[in-house]
Amino acid sequence: MYLSNDGTTRLLGLVPDQQKQRPEEIRVAFDNSAAIYDVRRKEFLGTGKDFQRKLTPSLPELFAMVEKPVTGLSIQGANQAQRGEKISFNFSIRGPSTLRSVATLRVIDPKGVQVGYYGGNLDVVDSAGSGVLQLALDDIPGTWQLEITDVISGASETLSVLLK
Repeated sequence: MYLSNDGTTRLLGLVPDQQKQRPEEIRVAFDNSAAIYDVRRKEFLGTGKDFQRKLTPSLPELFAMVEKPVTGLSIQGANQAQRGEKISFNFSIRGPSTLRSVATLRVIDPKGVQVGYYGGNLDVVDSAGSGVLQLALDDIPGTWQLEITDVISGASETLSVLLK
């Protein structure tokens, strides 16, 4: 068991015994009530001071406890840009006010292809974050999609940007 505290966000990693022959039901209890998430499955388990889970031998699990349930994610940014420009954007996670997390950025070009070198991880501090995407002069014109997903809850939103 590994516990990490980062402000009001707590992460709990469990590594079940690989010597066990079959899954084992466990109960985890905390001192304070929290919104509980299964981070690997992006599943909200409920709000409370404890939860039960069946652990499979040798399969690590990761859980997060946050102050309130996440109710969504929103992105603000320009919806048009020129090739070679920078696209700045801000995002916020609705629900908790002091969430400390990570969000992933996926960038999809007008052909529907994910552009891996434009994506990455973004810090979430106090339920908000920001980023800057530097476009190339030879990027293809059309509508690009910037998809941001909170790694704890799975809440996601997309910003469409028309590249001229």
